Amino acid sequence: MKPAAIDQFHSGSAYGDAVTNSMFFIQKLLRNAGYISRIYVEHIADELKDKLISYKYYEPDKNQILLIHHSFGHNLDDWLKNLKE
Repeated sequence: MKPAAIDQFHSGSAYGDAVTNSMFFIQKLLRNAGYISRIYVEHIADELKDKLISYKYYEPDKNQILLIHHSFGHNLDDWLKNLKE
């Protein structure tokens, strides 16, 4: 069964940052493949506020996938561990 969406999560974001740019690249590939794809972050850079969504608005669904990117630490371990996906 095809997932309804393939979203991404990372704690931070920064304009021109390698992790942020890779998430945009993955999002473009997923959307070109026909998937809904959103990027959720804990800290949204001002320059990217129209392209990223706060993780607080993430709505878990068993029919979607959440790709989790790691670089520096964050305080959202409990939030991530409690997701149903």
